[in-house]
This record gives sequence, structure tokens and C-alpha cells, in this order.
Amino acid sequence: MGERYLTEIDVAERTQISLKTLRRWRLERRGPTFRKFGSLVRYGEEELIRWEQANQAAEKIALSESE
Repeated sequence: MGERYLTEIDVAERTQISLKTLRRWRLERRGPTFRKFGSLVRYGEEELIRWEQANQAAEKIALSESE
């Protein structure tokens, strides 16, 4: 079974990050890893989960350092 891919709208809703920000991050090579299938932009669900977890860990470290 292959990996599940999400649209940029799916990712925006899931992460509460605006479409405009996701698009800007793609241009800046930031944010979650994406793939292009022709003109379609898709995000691998497993890679998105890893990105979310890494960002949650970074936020926790930043919060603990500010205390």
C-alpha cells in the first residue's frame, strides 16, 4: 500500500497554517516537505507527521528555555 498524500488545503486545515504561508514556505524551501505531480502539490502524510512532531519538540524546548 502506498503513502497517502494530502492537498495543500488538507495541510492548511490540519495545521492551521494559511494557504498563503504554505505557498510562501514552498518558495523559501521551508515547512513540510512536498512533492509535485505535474502541476499538483501534495504532502506525504507520514512526512507531515514527522514535521509536526519535530516542530512540537522544538516549541517545547523553546518554552522550557524561556522559563
